[in-house]
Amino acid sequence: MKVFFAILILTVLIGSESLYSQEKASPGTAPMTYTVRVNFPVNVHHSYTFTEISKITRNFSDGTTKQFDRELTYYFALRAPNDASKDGFNQVEVSVDSLEYKFSDGDTIIFFNSQADDMRMPGNDDYKIASIPLGMTYLITYSPYNEIVKVEGDRLEAQRNYLTNPATGPRDSLVKNTWLIGLSDIVLNNYFDIVKSIPPTFKATKDTSWAKAVPVSIENSQFIDSAKFTLTQITPKNYVIEGQSQKFTPQASHVRMFDIMRLLQLSDVTGTANYTMMLHPRGTVNEFKAVYKLDFTYPLLSEDFKQTIETTRHWKLGNMYMW
Repeated sequence: MKVFFAILILTVLIGSESLYSQEKASPGTAPMTYTVRVNFPVNVHHSYTFTEISKITRNFSDGTTKQFDRELTYYFALRAPNDASKDGFNQVEVSVDSLEYKFSDGDTIIFFNSQADDMRMPGNDDYKIASIPLGMTYLITYSPYNEIVKVEGDRLEAQRNYLTNPATGPRDSLVKNTWLIGLSDIVLNNYFDIVKSIPPTFKATKDTSWAKAVPVSIENSQFIDSAKFTLTQITPKNYVIEGQSQKFTPQASHVRMFDIMRLLQLSDVTGTANYTMMLHPRGTVNEFKAVYKLDFTYPLLSEDFKQTIETTRHWKLGNMYMW
């Protein structure tokens, strides 16, 4: 039945006039302009995978280093339960379905698939942090400018209230804060928001550039990337947007990292970030890739603790069907 609905939707979309197609110009006039906008048709289920591959190098004050490798794949779905409001605000439901996890620490390799009934859940600190969003369902509200203005949901709020209520929350403040950080807006959005406020809010021509402030959380270290984006390609299947970081600004927030049994503060971040978004002219994000090479600094006691992170993030659309 889902296959039938998927074919039906695609047939309707292909046969309809695109709201996001190019506006043709006559020879000798100004270049053609394009409305590049994300669109979530009501009750159309979008299945995505988000894969993050990271190499983490920790540099200690005595000159020693420690390297870890991690690969995460979250399977999640997006669906607009209602049409956008008259003033352009759009709600999208996020459902986090499952997680595949692989972690390497020297000769030790840990693998886990949350959908496998015969596998024992890892007990390592890193997996506990990564698994926090599993099973969560909540709503994102986008403004007409592609920005997230609200993250809400009964289950999400119930979990946050449980953690902060003195009668029910963990007595261990580190455990409590680990969960609160993992369920914070910026961390959830980094995994499951595929818009990132990146598309332009104006009609653009090929090679048009614009600036965007992109909130980022890597290893629970939060910063704002002031990036420059360009509409580099226009094809019948995709608008291609490419971006490069311009400046990173650390945010004043707690940082919780695996095997560090205290909360830290990010004091400095340097490096590079490169982005590629492939957006169908009718408004579906087909693919999005972000590649980061970053150096982080955190004050720790009387020394600075440093990490070098190489992270590739890849969001990819699996299929679409009527809910």
